Amino acid sequence: MTTQNTGKQNTGQQNADHKLIVQRALAQLVGTGDVDALGKVLSDDFVHHRPDATSRTKAEWLAAVRASPLGDMRVDVLHLLADGDHVVMHSRRHHPGTGAEITGVDIWRFDDGLIAEAWGDPRTGGLGGGASGVVGASAHRPGKPRAHRLAGLRNARSADGRAPPPVERPPVG
Repeated sequence: MTTQNTGKQNTGQQNADHKLIVQRALAQLVGTGDVDALGKVLSDDFVHHRPDATSRTKAEWLAAVRASPLGDMRVDVLHLLADGDHVVMHSRRHHPGTGAEITGVDIWRFDDGLIAEAWGDPRTGGLGGGASGVVGASAHRPGKPRAHRLAGLRNARSADGRAPPPVERPPVG
């Protein structure tokens, strides 16, 4: 699949909405371990582009995120930018258990309100690219709420101040 500019006009509101989709899904992923929140914003024909990754399809990528062994990870979002159909996140990931710190760059392309493609820089541990780059789906520090884990994303709002709709969780049991 080759990505090119689709020529679609994106408004500032669409850019803000795309950023909010990424923010909300990642906040739920890191905050609660809800991999399904991420899955709900991926298109059925989602493609993960990364030369060193074993996950390419939506199902493979979500399985890689679910299998991530990196509990207790914290993610600090340094930059989150949107331009047209693309959102770029520059983040620093900390793993207190090992002392490891990874700086990563992730790029997402949207189509019809869903993430259609993702790229992670293999040199920096982009999201979903093997154990060292995955934002820990099981990230949790006992005794502390998970919601604080993804700095800067907890109270995400669009440019006009409205909150995005919550990502619904499937019923338990």
